[in-house]
Amino acid sequence: MENGKYEEIQKYDKDFAIQELKLGDDKRIINALLGLALNEQDWMWVQDICIQFSNHSNYNVRGIAILCFGHLARIHGQLETEKVLPIVKKALNDTNDFVRGQANSALDDIQFFSK
Repeated sequence: MENGKYEEIQKYDKDFAIQELKLGDDKRIINALLGLALNEQDWMWVQDICIQFSNHSNYNVRGIAILCFGHLARIHGQLETEKVLPIVKKALNDTNDFVRGQANSALDDIQFFSK
């Protein structure tokens, strides 16, 4: 999303996503995280990627990584909550409003959709 404009999230296969994540460009990381969370069937692998990026120095990356936990719960109906919930709950107290908002959204989805 740039300047409030909607951008369609493309599908990412694992190899391409790994390349994008390694480049270190914040926008590419965000797009890869969203593309994986919304389309990749290996939810556990995506969850682990999101865990890695949930402490990123850039608040946009950090917030999207947290939000993706909610997407995974909503799409797959499962998540390793023992790993994810402490991260999401910590993000509720992040110094950045965006991250806190994403954590709140993710927590709602996790609580509603996780088995």
